[in-house]
Amino acid sequence: MSALRGPRFLEASEVAALHALYESVYGTLWPERVCLSRYVGETAWPGGVAVMEADGLIVGAQPAYDVPVWVAGDHATATVLVDVATHPAYRRRGIFSRLVDYAVVQAARRGSALVLTTPNKVSYAGFRRKPDWRVLMRLHTWVELLRPEVVLRARAHCPEWLGTLFAAGLRLALHAPRAGARVAGPEPAREWPSETEFDDLWKRTAPAGGVAQRRDATWIRHRFLDVGHGTSYDCLTMRQAGRLIGYMVTRTRQFRGIPALFLVDGLADTAAPRVGLELVESTRAWARSTGAALLVFCGSDRAAATPWVSGAGFRRVPGLLTGRPYRVCVCAPPGTQASRVLLEPRAWGMTLADSDLV
Repeated sequence: MSALRGPRFLEASEVAALHALYESVYGTLWPERVCLSRYVGETAWPGGVAVMEADGLIVGAQPAYDVPVWVAGDHATATVLVDVATHPAYRRRGIFSRLVDYAVVQAARRGSALVLTTPNKVSYAGFRRKPDWRVLMRLHTWVELLRPEVVLRARAHCPEWLGTLFAAGLRLALHAPRAGARVAGPEPAREWPSETEFDDLWKRTAPAGGVAQRRDATWIRHRFLDVGHGTSYDCLTMRQAGRLIGYMVTRTRQFRGIPALFLVDGLADTAAPRVGLELVESTRAWARSTGAALLVFCGSDRAAATPWVSGAGFRRVPGLLTGRPYRVCVCAPPGTQASRVLLEPRAWGMTLADSDLV
């Protein structure tokens, strides 16, 4: 093997080489494992892909993109690291560490106050060894069983008759409360509101305190609409007198082999009571119509949708049972003056939408 070269930023002519790297790591299904549209091509967010090369190949990559952050009424920028990869034939040569360090330095040069990542089990071990990184928080997982018999057959391999019997008991034990009388007027609709509507709702609901990625129209477009490789999201909206007062973004996918509907993110006008519960109720009905066996939400205690799912009867699941603890790791770039609140776990309102997880 020849010497490693880099780190440096990926050039536009090298995208095919980046694809080849991901295929060497994940196989032919690699497009389902990465969020390429967020850092490559016309839909890329500000940031870049740090790479290492050897023997004419891209042998390591650490993509990063910048996101706007709302900090107790002020504005800041954070950088999110995603999809780190090292070619299987070039591991244990320090590629991961050099790429992460380079990405952090470049983030500081772009003015980022903080660097975040949600590592998987493999990359978490690498971040844990780096002294300038620490765990900021773990996202809590909340679930509701819609079709217990499907879950039992998938996870416990129960015979159909036994799964049906247990499912009947589970439905009684886990019966979830339902939202009361409607207060928001028309039934929620599956649609994507206009950018003006998203901006207006964010201005009305931005938290006076705490920290969150700024959920304005630009963020919505980048996060949910400018996506590729078949990734798709649905949006459930509620209006009152024609004005947008809340939304819930969902995505259908497998959760440990079980068909699940993920509640990826939600926001509601705090002046309109019970909107969040009504959005969850309508999402529940939509999930049943799609054949989902589970409803899943992951978020911090301060996330807007956390009290919605808690109040709707979702059960919080211990991290050990989810198959992947949703850790959020953080690094304050050297030479930056990160606000103390940015490093305070209880200040963050965070969901799966704040990362590359779903």
